[in-house]
Amino acid sequence: MAKFVLVAAMSKHEDIERWQRWLKHAHKYAQEKKKASSWFNLGLREELRRKVETACKSGEAELWIKAHKQVLMKAKLLEARFAPVRQPEEWKEFAIFEVDPKRAITWLLFDDIQPANEPYEPSRFGLRELQKPRQRAFGVLVSGQLPNFKQLAGYFRAHGFHFTGEQFAAFYAALKTKGFVILSGLSGTGKTKLAQLFAELLCPKCNGSQQEQQSKPECTHLFLSVRPDWRDGKALLGYYNPLTNRYKSTPLVRFLIGTVNIDETTYMFSPKVLDRAFTLEFRDVDFSDYSPTAVNYDAARKIAEQIRDAILNDLRNGGKFCGVTKREVNDALNAFQKHREKLVSLGKALQPYDLHFGYRVVDEIALFVRNATNLPESIGKLDDDTALDYAVLMKVLPKFHGPRQKLERPLREVLSWAAKENAQVPKWVKTPNETVPLDAIVQSLRNWESLKQATGDQKQRSGAEPKSSEWERQSEGEQGAPPSNQQQGEKRQNDAVSPKHFRYPRIAKKALQMLRQLYETGFASFAG
Repeated sequence: MAKFVLVAAMSKHEDIERWQRWLKHAHKYAQEKKKASSWFNLGLREELRRKVETACKSGEAELWIKAHKQVLMKAKLLEARFAPVRQPEEWKEFAIFEVDPKRAITWLLFDDIQPANEPYEPSRFGLRELQKPRQRAFGVLVSGQLPNFKQLAGYFRAHGFHFTGEQFAAFYAALKTKGFVILSGLSGTGKTKLAQLFAELLCPKCNGSQQEQQSKPECTHLFLSVRPDWRDGKALLGYYNPLTNRYKSTPLVRFLIGTVNIDETTYMFSPKVLDRAFTLEFRDVDFSDYSPTAVNYDAARKIAEQIRDAILNDLRNGGKFCGVTKREVNDALNAFQKHREKLVSLGKALQPYDLHFGYRVVDEIALFVRNATNLPESIGKLDDDTALDYAVLMKVLPKFHGPRQKLERPLREVLSWAAKENAQVPKWVKTPNETVPLDAIVQSLRNWESLKQATGDQKQRSGAEPKSSEWERQSEGEQGAPPSNQQQGEKRQNDAVSPKHFRYPRIAKKALQMLRQLYETGFASFAG
């Protein structure tokens, strides 16, 4: 679920009919051409405009179109541009309709369009309205097709837990690919509940049909707390009891999900374990929109009944579960061909530092990308770049652990690798031997979280509108005077970057976080 949703409302019957006709046309065009567009006008207060811009930069914003009490469409917001009359020049390639030059336009660029037909109930999604949706939408700018994370996300929301659709898809694809997933990160972010609730979703005793319940099925999952004195796999696999002369076995393990809280008392996993698992990190939290919702077990059970069989059949994989043949691996590698050269270049860049990866990792990344881009409808799917972003983050970076002398240069190589080829970024991003100011890294990480909020706070303190940085003007085509060298805040912005500069923003953010650790303490690890 997005952390920010911009809602445009319509009330007139002719507007609704026109929107539905446009939506069908745009959806068809998006499937054929991979891009489609129009425009629309929203009356937004200045404060809310800034929130929309901030949300777009965070990469976790959606646009909903509603009529009366029904949501007609959802899409992922990419960028907001508040320009009177003219559309931004670089967006003309998306246009399929003529623009009325007499209108003042609020331009919204978004992709992954998905028709919807569901009740508009913000509280059910843990959302609160910052401003009541205005009437009459005049159009939108769109491109692509939205993954459907609705059903599985709804199951967790009904239990009172909120995860992003991409987190679901990455978790599920990792489990399907390898069968061994480690959920690590900050305590209290829902790692254990994600594992428990997903296991209960597939369990006939917990969420089975009435017919299954009558047969009194056994639980198909086992929850174990890891003890500090574990030295072998008895608790998971079973053991021989010399008193009864029998082997006491546990249920056959098809999938293994481990969760671990990372703090100063945690012993990290060995490289051998990390090499054989997918490690998905849960560290980001946002209290600004945190609103605990009531648990609805009836709704959760209904959703489970609708999606359980499809997920089980997909995970069973024709009885092979996570097993793959060499032919399937070759097919995945062939389908991965357009990304293979990019991944190979990362391996070569890391090889001088002995942090490169082997053939098995390449195979598993290719299988993960294949699975993540072809998941069941109830799960949703990732695009190729997002899938590779998650795959490298989970399979390559977890083994980064050590002092500055060991990690600084390879992390700089990773950061350079993750950048967009034609992005206008500070020299230090693509030149690993270039000196990087710590302030630039800190400011970049702030940009990841809330660039506009940071500048908004600066404005409140100074009473003046903060100027955009040089790289912002270059990337967005804005005009204005160059920043003053006397303003330290602007100097940091000039040296900083944000998610839009990276093809793989999750990898880039993690590399920046680890670099900050290196420069502040002289040591860093993926677990951080």
